[in-house]
Amino acid sequence: ALEFIGYFTEKEGGEKYYNADGTPAKVWNIADSKIALYPQFNKIMYDVTYDANGGECDITSESKAFNEEYGALPTPERTGYRFAGWFTKAEYGEYITETTVMSIDGNHTLYAHWNANTDVKYVVESYAEGLDGTFELYKTSTHYGESDKQIKVISDNIPGFTFEEKNENSIISGAIKADGTT
Repeated sequence: ALEFIGYFTEKEGGEKYYNADGTPAKVWNIADSKIALYPQFNKIMYDVTYDANGGECDITSESKAFNEEYGALPTPERTGYRFAGWFTKAEYGEYITETTVMSIDGNHTLYAHWNANTDVKYVVESYAEGLDGTFELYKTSTHYGESDKQIKVISDNIPGFTFEEKNENSIISGAIKADGTT
């Protein structure tokens, strides 16, 4: 979309003789009254703000032309997640790409959507309590899961030991953090 800005002596640039509302911008000072005047237009520009929605983005906002393709869009990052694209709402919304024509008539925000990585490595450590009350590492096992997914560890059957689920040192469930910790 274009915004009419007035009449000028050239197709681009030149002197402005009439404003967009039709009022004179200046007094005629041209000797030949048969001079041509040309309408000129500006693109309508709006600010697009980028909400990384839990991630980080180097570009937080930029000006884009209304009724034209968005063009290049930034790529945010979030540990433990894959970027799924820009959308018009924090949840759901219209999917926006570089070739999407900007039809939102005004400043607006685009929201990053994410897919959790399903291959986050985490380690489970099993300890056995000795007769002296100290704990020794009995076994380490490696697993893979999804970022932020809740997991519950199944206790190892260590011969001669009883698993105490209510022991304050026992961590049997938690969410897999993006860095593989719980």
